[in-house]
Amino acid sequence: MTVQRVLLVLLFVAALAGCASDPQMKDTVMLAQGKGVLVARLAIPYLAQSGYLKTTISVASLDDGSDVGTPIELHTAETFLVIPLPAGTYRWKDFHIGSYNDPLGGGPMHFDIAAGKINYVGDITVVMALDPSYRPGLPISQVGMPRYTVNFRIYDYHRVFLPRIAAAYPELWGSHPVVVSLTTPPDFRLYRSQ
Repeated sequence: MTVQRVLLVLLFVAALAGCASDPQMKDTVMLAQGKGVLVARLAIPYLAQSGYLKTTISVASLDDGSDVGTPIELHTAETFLVIPLPAGTYRWKDFHIGSYNDPLGGGPMHFDIAAGKINYVGDITVVMALDPSYRPGLPISQVGMPRYTVNFRIYDYHRVFLPRIAAAYPELWGSHPVVVSLTTPPDFRLYRSQ
């Protein structure tokens, strides 16, 4: 392969990599005018059990209804998100794991981002369980495709997780105040840490 082809392939791979939303930002003192930082921990224990299944979640603006970037890919059972967003009100939407899709229309799941601040929106745990009525081992023609129940739980663990994130982002943490703006849970219950 010629040097030109190698460079072209590398450029193409870099362009594709830029298409996916990165759940992390660079550690910096500066935030763009009118932007704040979303900080959350997404825990999906199912990913640890199932091996890798493509898993994504999206964020949408409630102010104008638009999607914010491309879906965020989650590769492990625990993902910390540190994402700059314009100030406004947002909601989690379109959770996908493998072939399972939940448009997250069952409740508000919204949160606020304040400009110039680090906005902790919660520890979001996604609990998935195989529907107990599903009987593995029987032909799909008899039982249909497996069905899952999915519950989203919002915990306030800011005292536990924010120090870990602060250690990874010392410049950001030293320059901006932190506010707790928890995601409104879908069933309006908040699971607080003790």
